[in-house]
Amino acid sequence: MGKSLIEIVENFKGINVGVLGDVMLDHSLFGVIERLNPENSASHLVKITGQNFMLGGAANVAANVKSLGAKSTVYGLVGGDNQGDKIKELCGAQGIKYYFGKCEDTIVKQRVFSGNHYISRNDFGEISIKPIDGGYAQEISDQIFSGNNFDVIILSDYQKGLFLNDFGERIIAEATRRKIKTFTAPKPNTFQKFKEADVLCLNHNEGLDVIGRKNFSAENTMIELKKLSCDSQIYLTCGEGGIVVYDGGIHTISTRARKLSEVTGAGDTVLSALALSLYSEASYIQAAKIANYAAGIAVEKTGTSTLTSEELIARIKEDLT
Repeated sequence: MGKSLIEIVENFKGINVGVLGDVMLDHSLFGVIERLNPENSASHLVKITGQNFMLGGAANVAANVKSLGAKSTVYGLVGGDNQGDKIKELCGAQGIKYYFGKCEDTIVKQRVFSGNHYISRNDFGEISIKPIDGGYAQEISDQIFSGNNFDVIILSDYQKGLFLNDFGERIIAEATRRKIKTFTAPKPNTFQKFKEADVLCLNHNEGLDVIGRKNFSAENTMIELKKLSCDSQIYLTCGEGGIVVYDGGIHTISTRARKLSEVTGAGDTVLSALALSLYSEASYIQAAKIANYAAGIAVEKTGTSTLTSEELIARIKEDLT
């Protein structure tokens, strides 16, 4: 008899995970709207009452891995600026190890909220995006494979420069040679580069872009993606439609969210939970169920967020009773 969902989550502790990808800082501003902007009547005037900083992108994947009980090290690029220093500070505070090469500017996603309303987003640092320098790529690769003994390597692509060349392909090939499981979240233009990974996770719209279709169902999209992906396992996330997974046949695992506050970072949560579950010997369907529970908790929180293994176990228990 296989492990239960709770036993699988309990086994997350001690798994050693390396996360490579586009690192960002998420900056949330919270305020109140009292009137229209006197300088532009088509927009609101938001009075800021508070703020917080969270790890974003690949760093949020690493934060989810850590909060779920595993060991986490993140690799990527940050600028030599205050925002890059903030990312390092947050990693240190959360017990996440890191090794960062240097880019011109740190990527920042700044979101403005009023109550439960998402007002706007401002992006910083994307004007200067370039492919990773060959020297930094080699340094990061050397660091990843120099005695860390990772059980799992996760590649998180946000199209911010790290995987514009063949860096991701080389990491996957070396990890495969060393028998390290690789999990990826490719974008449509990196799907072919990442197709040799053990597991690929992308959303339905990204899947449609990969296969060049517009109005295909998630199930038919999965069929076409399987034709393109060598022997990789594929997960297709569908928002409120849950997760579609192939396990000899196509299965749709319903979402477990009880309310929807904010979807930011939900894909990072899914990728983290899938990687830890499958390494803990979950079946493909069990991993999708656990990832759905995890994402359901994450989207109930405002802004980029993580969850603990205790929260995840509690939610599974509540659903089973």
